[in-house]
Amino acid sequence: MVGCVQRPAFQPDREITARTVRLEVPFIPQTQNNDCGPSALAAVLAFHGRDVSLDEVTRRVFTPVLERTLLPDMENYARSLGFSTRSGRGDPVLLRDWINAGNPVILMLNMGGRMFSQGHYVVVYGHDPDGFLMHIGTRAEMYLPDQALLEGWEPMNRLYLVVE
Repeated sequence: MVGCVQRPAFQPDREITARTVRLEVPFIPQTQNNDCGPSALAAVLAFHGRDVSLDEVTRRVFTPVLERTLLPDMENYARSLGFSTRSGRGDPVLLRDWINAGNPVILMLNMGGRMFSQGHYVVVYGHDPDGFLMHIGTRAEMYLPDQALLEGWEPMNRLYLVVE
C-alpha cells in the first residue's frame, strides 16, 4: 500500500507546563491516504499567514506517478511563494532550537514496520524536555517522546523542512 499510515504509539497532547514551548500552528487534516505532505505544508503556510487550500498545495507538490510528495517539491513551492526554507538532516536539539525561534518543523517519520518503511510527514509545533508536540495526518495535537521520535525519524534520514 502506498500512502501514509500511522504506526508509532503517539500519545494525546500533554498538559502545558512552565517547561512547554508551543506554537499555535493550525491543524489541516489530510483528506486522502497520501496527502500528508501537502497538509503539513498547508498548515505551516497558514501559520505564517499564507492561507493556501490543501487542494492547491497538493496540485503544486504531489507527484502522481510516484504517488507521494517529495520534500524538495514542498521546499520549492514554499520558495515560489516568497518564503525562505531550510532543510537537511536534523536532531532533537535542532528541532527544539527551531521551535524556540518560532518556527514549526516538517519531518518525515517512518510509519511502517521493520520490513517495510512508509514515510509520513508531520508538523512539529512544540516540545517539552521529554518529547515533541505534533500534528499527524488526521490527528491534531499528539505527543511523541524523544526516543520514539528518533526511532521513527532515523529510517527517514532525519529529514526536516523549515519554512520562514
